[in-house]
Amino acid sequence: WGGHASAATTAVGTAPEYLFQWGSNGSGNSQFGNMKNLGLDASGNVYVTDQVNDRVQKFSPSGTFITKWGSNGSGNGQFNTAHGVAADSSGNIFVVDRSLARV
Repeated sequence: WGGHASAATTAVGTAPEYLFQWGSNGSGNSQFGNMKNLGLDASGNVYVTDQVNDRVQKFSPSGTFITKWGSNGSGNGQFNTAHGVAADSSGNIFVVDRSLARV
């Protein structure tokens, strides 16, 4: 499935509150072929893996597109099945590729 990324906030013990969504199906900026996972960095930026488009997209905390990287392949910076994504406290981004069995 493609679709939209959504954001919600909640205080402990309360129901989540819908904030906004962004994205659509496709291969352009802010578009997804098959979103799989997302990660956040220390600044609240959102990183989304896309298995169909073999890439990661970075968004601001409000959902504004910042950048993207990746393409299909097995070389450096390429993905076959971009799956998981995480950021460390130094700002490094780690992407798991299921098909290539690597980070």
